[in-house]
Amino acid sequence: MLDLLITSNLLARAERAGKAEQLRTFPKLRKAARTMASAVEVLMSAPEATEDRLVSLVEVWKAIEEVVPREKLASAVETVSAFVPTTDDDAAAEWRAELVKRYRTVRGFIELLLEVIRFRAVEAGTAVLAMVRMAAAMAKGRRRYGPGDITAHDELITGSWRPLVYRNPDVPEGQIDKAAFVLCAVMHLHHALRRRDVFAEGSERWSDPRARLLDGDAWRQARPRILTSLELEVEPAGHLAELASALEGAYTRVLDGLGANTAVQFVGGRLQLEKLGAAEEPPLMKELRALLDGMLPRLDFPELLLEVFDRTGLPADFPHISGADPSMEDFGVSLAALIVAEACNVGLVPIEKPNVPALTRPGCSRWIRATCAVRRSQRPTPA
Repeated sequence: MLDLLITSNLLARAERAGKAEQLRTFPKLRKAARTMASAVEVLMSAPEATEDRLVSLVEVWKAIEEVVPREKLASAVETVSAFVPTTDDDAAAEWRAELVKRYRTVRGFIELLLEVIRFRAVEAGTAVLAMVRMAAAMAKGRRRYGPGDITAHDELITGSWRPLVYRNPDVPEGQIDKAAFVLCAVMHLHHALRRRDVFAEGSERWSDPRARLLDGDAWRQARPRILTSLELEVEPAGHLAELASALEGAYTRVLDGLGANTAVQFVGGRLQLEKLGAAEEPPLMKELRALLDGMLPRLDFPELLLEVFDRTGLPADFPHISGADPSMEDFGVSLAALIVAEACNVGLVPIEKPNVPALTRPGCSRWIRATCAVRRSQRPTPA
């Protein structure tokens, strides 16, 4: 339920609201960007300074102001700075800001959550669990908190969470935004649960993954059989050394190729890979595709069904519920029409033809209901 609440009620709604906010601000951002582009075009077209001629900043500004007034350009720069993230970490700033507005949803259950569910953590999730416990204590009361109160959790407040927690203009100076801190902790908890860095005692899906490992006598009895099936030695040192050597070799090959690899960049300490483009088709692929298309028969879906019925005799496996022989002519046509109506989700109206008895609604639907009832009654009873 916690996973469902965070995924659907918090994250999904916040992301939708964040995208709506982006769409709302897009016209203003586009107008500001166009204004800045006009000024940059003038700057790029300015003559370069030479030994015989100097280009002063006053001349450049004069040329720019003939196209865009300085006040209008300053306003455009301010608009772009407000709406465009300054770092890659701020890509989620919009929906995180919307998420903070849903603090009341979290405040009502975070303290009770820790009382009802016994959370435990591996070493990687210890800091997250400590942050969640701090957030539960903060949500409980009305006390105001400052940066010094959450120093122990500062490393987890990263990216666009930092300005939300530490620099909220609506919060008095020297205080943190308690709502942003609590939501940041809940998001870390959700992520840690999915990584199994944090787990819930007594849970099937969210339990400790190490709890199912064999230990003691059970492991000593099963060890020979497991080692034999995995082709491993009793002592793991040799196997671990082999894996370590393979990993070291892989790291070395990657590092050796980074210098000449133009598709890899490090920006702000983070690895960025160039997006893969479309692979070129082999020289004869176009001719092969045309050849195959020419070999495939051209037929409609109903015609294909009727041909299958004719080859397999499938309509004969749909007797009337009364046990009588089919009295309706062209029953295969009616059955194919019903399959088309259901498979294509178009209903019976588009396939009805009053001048074709097999495709009229009264006869077709009545016979199909009767035969399908027999098919359902002939299904084996589950054991």
